[in-house]
Amino acid sequence: MKHKIAAILPAAGMSSRMAGEVKKQFIKIGSRPLIAYTLDVFEKVPLIDEILLVVPRGTEKYCERQIAGKYGYGKKIRIIAGGKKRQDSVLRALKKTGKNCSIVVIHDGVRPLVTEEMVIASVSAARKYGAAVLAVPETDTIKKVGYDKSVRTTLDRSGVWRIQTPQAFRFELIKKAYEKAFMDKFYATDDAMLVERLGEKVKIVKGSYNNIKITTREDLVVAETMLSKTKDGLFGIGYDIHRLSENRRLMLGGVRIPFKKGLMGHSDGDALLHSICDAMLGSTGEKDIGNHFPNTDKRYRGISSLILLQKVEKILEGRGYIVKNIDCVVIAESPKIAPYADRMKTKIAEVLKIRKENIGIKATTNEGIGFIGEGGGIAAFSIVSVVKG
Repeated sequence: MKHKIAAILPAAGMSSRMAGEVKKQFIKIGSRPLIAYTLDVFEKVPLIDEILLVVPRGTEKYCERQIAGKYGYGKKIRIIAGGKKRQDSVLRALKKTGKNCSIVVIHDGVRPLVTEEMVIASVSAARKYGAAVLAVPETDTIKKVGYDKSVRTTLDRSGVWRIQTPQAFRFELIKKAYEKAFMDKFYATDDAMLVERLGEKVKIVKGSYNNIKITTREDLVVAETMLSKTKDGLFGIGYDIHRLSENRRLMLGGVRIPFKKGLMGHSDGDALLHSICDAMLGSTGEKDIGNHFPNTDKRYRGISSLILLQKVEKILEGRGYIVKNIDCVVIAESPKIAPYADRMKTKIAEVLKIRKENIGIKATTNEGIGFIGEGGGIAAFSIVSVVKG
């Protein structure tokens, strides 16, 4: 029988320090709520079998539709109404954790800059030691201050660590710690403190100073900046080439170009759109256009490649991505492509719902060299960048 690992993401806070109408876990960064960025990381960790997302009471249906059900998560995400305090919320999730659970990872829902490596390291340490927390060495000078705001003493920071999440535990251990705290009506500032009360040791795992908890508006600005850097990192490259043949319409970039020949193909033969489709699919590790729309399938005979582009856009959307930029080069001896480039951008932008200014279409000849240079066909290269949408 497989022993499962569950992740509990408490995100039921009321955002009192954020002083805004929208709760911080639902504040949009780009086009997506903050909590979605945290879910993204746990979705990618193969060790995690289920995710329990704890949200403010009354927002369960919203979270099911607009978060768990919207961004194409493959893992089971259970939405749970939170309690009065964080500790109450985690206890509720622990009681709903699936059978055969061996390890529980608890992570603040509003720490979106956590990484897969951090989660895996915490699980590994919990398996070995029973309890583990991410932390970083304190770099500031720490002083103990009295009620009158005067310094009492300066602490030795060499043994002081700033505690973070995720915190990971053997299931029976953390369950026992929470149940005892509930009976004693004891509230701690983190999960590990409850385990410490049992006399158990907690292992420190080196975290990252980037792994901040979003508490204030200033934290949100930092997170927006850092997420914008990390979310721009997916790129794909696509290439396609088709023969020119008589008795065919020439379609490029979704635009019909008056010419004596057209491109051969099972569809309309639009080499430019096919290269864009392959670049989009490649950016997220999907199989190429031939696998998704095989030339043996009669449904795609003569189909407009704009429809194929739309279908590929839906595939990316299902994985939580949208296109940000496209840059293309069309290689053709003739006809001239430049007069039609702006119309091509308009067609592509409409399908992908991006700005024309984010699309580059250039053209060049093959200087009379080879198959293309002799007028036998047209080729296209495309590079696409995609971001979490």
